[in-house]
Amino acid sequence: MSTSYYNFLGPIDNHSLFSTQEHYSDSQYMYYYQNSVSSFAYLIPSIYVFNKKYKHYNDYKYIIFIEDTIVQLNLFLLSFVSFLWWASQRHYIHNYDIVLYSNSIVLIGLYSLSKNKLISNKLFIGAFSVFIALIVYLIHVNNRDTIKLMNLTSSVFSGYALIRNKYNDVFCIFIMSIIFKLIDTYFLNFDMYIMSGTAWFHTISAFGYLFLVMK
Repeated sequence: MSTSYYNFLGPIDNHSLFSTQEHYSDSQYMYYYQNSVSSFAYLIPSIYVFNKKYKHYNDYKYIIFIEDTIVQLNLFLLSFVSFLWWASQRHYIHNYDIVLYSNSIVLIGLYSLSKNKLISNKLFIGAFSVFIALIVYLIHVNNRDTIKLMNLTSSVFSGYALIRNKYNDVFCIFIMSIIFKLIDTYFLNFDMYIMSGTAWFHTISAFGYLFLVMK
């Protein structure tokens, strides 16, 4: 069967930037159940940031915490967009998914540096804006190999930022999530316990973000 409910999200696109070994389900609702449902794990840190921001707003009126707002919005959108991508395998939503999860990688480093006053708010916004523009351009010209390279570079940058700020526990959580994702993508016929490597990646990285924003 076809996921006909998702026709508004564009034509079928079965070429994921990072593939999965979860068994394909020929359903009209979701092609990849585990990867789809696990995407909602990103709502946990998003809701936490929202509550923290709301408390700060009540304590310090008119102060806007731009880093928290950007992280919260990106994670909130990622949870639903990632769900729609793995459920539907449609082209348009795939592009949005690439933008949002690429953002989530570089935001780890930018957020930790900004919160520790190692970079200014203006530099945070400027660097993030340039990053988004590059990702959108690469999607437009369909240069997915360079997007993968940017994701790898962003991972190294964010790992360095976490270690520099002595967020070793968060660093280890994110490394664990990446290992699960790489196993799911490149180690064929590797049976993952309970759920797919990508589903584990979603869940573990979401808790990594939760630990980060709790710092």
